[in-house]
Amino acid sequence: MQRRHLHILITCVVVAAVHVALVHWYRHGVMGYGIAERTLQQFESLREQVDIVALGDSHVKWGIEAEAIPGAFNFALPGESYVQSYYRLRSLLDDEGQVLRAVVLPADPHSLARHSDHQFRHYYAAFVDPFELGRVDGEMLHRVIESLRGRLAPYAGQRANLLAYLETGRPPEVRWLDEVPMHAGSLASDRLVTAFSPAGRRAKAQERMGYHFGQAPGLDPTLGYYLGKLLSLCAERGIRVLLVRFPLGDAYLEALPDPAASDAMIARMVDASENAELLDARRVFANRPQLFADVDHLNREGAALLSRRVARRLAR
Repeated sequence: MQRRHLHILITCVVVAAVHVALVHWYRHGVMGYGIAERTLQQFESLREQVDIVALGDSHVKWGIEAEAIPGAFNFALPGESYVQSYYRLRSLLDDEGQVLRAVVLPADPHSLARHSDHQFRHYYAAFVDPFELGRVDGEMLHRVIESLRGRLAPYAGQRANLLAYLETGRPPEVRWLDEVPMHAGSLASDRLVTAFSPAGRRAKAQERMGYHFGQAPGLDPTLGYYLGKLLSLCAERGIRVLLVRFPLGDAYLEALPDPAASDAMIARMVDASENAELLDARRVFANRPQLFADVDHLNREGAALLSRRVARRLAR
């Protein structure tokens, strides 16, 4: 019996050691030079200079050139929704003691559409409250399991990421991203949507519709709730909020479902907030495809132009 217990103990120790090694490898190897990690590393080096943060998804990550806005840092990550932005901001303020005077957020047609939230699970698990989120969206068990997986076993369920890393030795994100320079958290692309034919742009726009709005477009009450939490948190801390309708390319605008409901809901929340305002830049670069990397993301030149607009607004 003692020998059996010893075998069980040895097996448990080996499994635990393998698990710890896999966690370390995933965090520091597979994802060690990923977007989330690069962003956090840059923030740590600039933290004392930062009093403005941009949060949100890839429109923000590519569209806000933080170095053009005094005191700004771009904390956005592809696919980030108001849910993750709220918890990231709360963590910055409460857990990390960051003092901010302004926050920049997206106010795009898909900002209130249901988002997939599996990206960067290992990163968000550190500060998202799964119990609070589960109470809001009614998916308590799912949220708790996802949080535990992100905290304790971030490699679990990430087969595609692991295989991609083993094959290429690079972060398992969109292949060109790990070669794009990042400055103050901002990614700047030199790509041009004009490299694609008009038919190619229309096809890509349709693809983006499916990604942004899914099969059943509609407003997600959970995202509306967390946008309200973001605005309330900033109001309590005396932080100014600038919501930006990011510029979109012509092909995307043509394919876009009527954004009136989403725009109206965000506008009402802004109007009801004492410290929030809206910058509508959605069509400012219409008929200027040279400012876009693809149908809905700005390139380096477009981001510089938009960021100067944001800087001027925040300077008022």
